[in-house]
Amino acid sequence: MLPPRPRRRSPAAASGRHALRLLRLALVAAVLLCVAGPAPGAGAAAPADGEAAAHAARSLDRPAAPAKKKRKPKLCIVKRLVNGKLRTVYVRTYAYRYVRRHGKRVRTIVRVRRAMRAKCTAHCIKQKVSGGRVRTVYVVRKVSVLVKKGRRLVRRRRRMKVPALTRCPKTSGGTVLGTPVKLELDPDQSFATLDFGAFTRDAPLSGTISGYTVGRIDISKPTNLTISSGRISIGQTPVFIDDDCNGEVSASIATDPASYAFIDTSKDNNAQLDGSSGKITSIVTLRIRAALDLRNGENGCHQPYLKTGWTESSARFVFSGRLDTTRGLRVRLGSTSVLLDDFTACLSIGDPTAPCNGLAVPLPFIVSSKVVASIGFGNYGRLDIK
Repeated sequence: MLPPRPRRRSPAAASGRHALRLLRLALVAAVLLCVAGPAPGAGAAAPADGEAAAHAARSLDRPAAPAKKKRKPKLCIVKRLVNGKLRTVYVRTYAYRYVRRHGKRVRTIVRVRRAMRAKCTAHCIKQKVSGGRVRTVYVVRKVSVLVKKGRRLVRRRRRMKVPALTRCPKTSGGTVLGTPVKLELDPDQSFATLDFGAFTRDAPLSGTISGYTVGRIDISKPTNLTISSGRISIGQTPVFIDDDCNGEVSASIATDPASYAFIDTSKDNNAQLDGSSGKITSIVTLRIRAALDLRNGENGCHQPYLKTGWTESSARFVFSGRLDTTRGLRVRLGSTSVLLDDFTACLSIGDPTAPCNGLAVPLPFIVSSKVVASIGFGNYGRLDIK
């Protein structure tokens, strides 16, 4: 029996299979070209395609770059404006501490006081004036806090009432919402008593002292005053007296009229007024600059004095007294006695408005003062404290 004759295929089917075979070959050639690069003598576009293929191959071999860590934002210490000065704000939180118990190092959790921190763009407490007082503005926000969970600390986000923050004022000075206060010393009733042991002298005082109160002032209520500046002139006062000028009593050494005292602004100077009783207490640090007038021996009688440069000493006085409303608004104050053991007297001729440039000898003495001054209050508003 003869085998069956094979079936003839149509020309259309043969041509379709041929076209499919050519398409497969073209795809394989394109893949090989991308991997192996262009053949020599290729067109102008071939080098660019080859460079792209090589770059793709290198990128496959190169390890992936590590992800960049996010930098934490820089934080600044939060400040609060208090009496014209920026003060640090502290908060209470938890922290780990290690202690020794029975010879072992044990970790414990304690409460600590740390400075509050915030973004440097706004790290000052926002304040407003309400009822004549400066008050802190609070807002409710979600904040991250440390809480105790057994024997460890964990962070939790909680909705809390926290101070609102704003930009800080310029650091060249302070800004405060308050009322200016000014004292004018009465030169006829204000004087300092200089006690040299064997004798005492009274030096007339005059000048102006400036300060302010935070918020609106009400003298019928307790009021805190901040003293910000002041200059007190010391009138010419004979220190050593003799009768060498033909029996005429005159001063051989006296204080020069250019002598003065001023408020030491590097220290805290304040006063408290009790509105119900009118009692006033104050603590003030003064820097005293004293120049001298020297008589030129017997030949200097009835002649101008020789002048010296000034020497400086510092003293902290405590004043107490009362508010007097019988004739206007006045204050009557008396200070404690203070020993100026570092005071020196300049004996070199010079400008009384310049420092002593020569010999200075120690001349300690005790000083106290009585002050009568008129007091005035300015308009409430924003004050710039230098």
